[in-house]
Amino acid sequence: VCDQIGSLSAYWAWDGGSLVVASEVPELLRALSRRPPPDPLAVAHWVMITGPKAGSTLFAGVHSIRAGHLLRISPGHCAPERYWDPVYREPIRAPREDQERRLREALERAVARRYASETETGVLLSGGLDSSTIASLAARCGPVRGYSAVFPDHPGMDEAALINRTASGLGIDSTRIVVRDGSTLAGALAYLEAWQLPPTSPNLFFWTPLLDRASSDGIHVMLDGEGGDELFGFSPYLVADRLRRGRLSSMLTLAGNWPGDVGH
Repeated sequence: VCDQIGSLSAYWAWDGGSLVVASEVPELLRALSRRPPPDPLAVAHWVMITGPKAGSTLFAGVHSIRAGHLLRISPGHCAPERYWDPVYREPIRAPREDQERRLREALERAVARRYASETETGVLLSGGLDSSTIASLAARCGPVRGYSAVFPDHPGMDEAALINRTASGLGIDSTRIVVRDGSTLAGALAYLEAWQLPPTSPNLFFWTPLLDRASSDGIHVMLDGEGGDELFGFSPYLVADRLRRGRLSSMLTLAGNWPGDVGH
């Protein structure tokens, strides 16, 4: 069975007439009688950075259980089965202050649940709104240490000044790794060896040493702002919503303000 957002999926495959299920791909591969070949379609999606079919992996015949699904098993047969569907709810129509309060309370609950009062807690801190928000909420729970990557040779992407302001304003210790060069491929080799799959991030060559440092500092829980871009950022689906409601002028205005270089 897999949870509703697909974060704890099991993997399964047929091996002759036997069904093999494992919590991770490396364990599944070790349990099979032979290593399966790559799935050409999944590999093509991976190369093009597009979403592969839900429930597939880069290995032919190796599947994951999709979000909100379970694997129904009977003698000689198994099939994925949906057990949960998202339910649409009308958007909350409330004053801005009330919406801000609801969002703040939800974030406070999420951080408090993950904050480790018994052990050291860290936060991957950039200069952005997402990680700064998490850091400020974690600092209210108790001691927290910030860990960051800085890029002094690339002023356009270096957020050291913002990190300094956040750490100083919150009164938290800040540890940084200075990135001047590195190899994406070299950073992926240890991950490939451990998980038998390519990493989802190209930045392991500096994230791994930073996390190793945090571990040596006694950090047992690391918070981050992943997902913040989706929560606070621009939603292209809003353009479709405007069009669906016949609000053509509003749609065109919104599309004209689309971030980045969109040409015509």
